[in-house]
Amino acid sequence: MIPITEVWVDGRIVPREEGVLPVMTHALHYAGAVYEGIRAYDGVPFELQRHAERLAASAAHLRFKLPLSVELICEETRDYLGVMSRGVVSAIRS
Repeated sequence: MIPITEVWVDGRIVPREEGVLPVMTHALHYAGAVYEGIRAYDGVPFELQRHAERLAASAAHLRFKLPLSVELICEETRDYLGVMSRGVVSAIRS
């Protein structure tokens, strides 16, 4: 398993120690969140567009407003994988 040394938080890639959530975060208290698991092979995300569209659809279903467009989700995911692809990233959560 490849150690995760950086995380993506609020549009920035930061050391994992800086990737913290406020203790009163709604998602932690009420499970108010959506996520999508995406496999990546040799740093290339599998079906990224479809995953991003499904994430957006899940958010819309729960009436969450995503701060990113589907296109920006794809772009940011690729940027993150570029940083983390020192080996093979097996999965990411968005």
